[in-house]
Amino acid sequence: MMTCANAHYILSDLLINKVVGLGAVICALFGCLISVVTARCYTHDPNVSFASGFGGFSFGFSAGLAATGILSSGAKTILALWAENPEPLKRNHPEINQEFEQRIAAQFE
Repeated sequence: MMTCANAHYILSDLLINKVVGLGAVICALFGCLISVVTARCYTHDPNVSFASGFGGFSFGFSAGLAATGILSSGAKTILALWAENPEPLKRNHPEINQEFEQRIAAQFE
């Protein structure tokens, strides 16, 4: 798929996967918090609050993972396209192209 043999250096250097995981956890915690607060407004039963918190965490994690996964896919697509043909990026955004080249060169030092 990638004709540039050094593209794996960029992909391995990315923190995108960690950002995706962190974004999903933040969404999960926010979903848990909102569901527990909502449950506490209607009842003071701890079992209901626990079940609501678990459900909010689960749905929040799923939604956060889906949303941040789109961003991850987009960033990796840009890198794959750059690996195939760097000329359009070099022409339109030379600073980004230079950063990519510096990261590859740093792997060989």
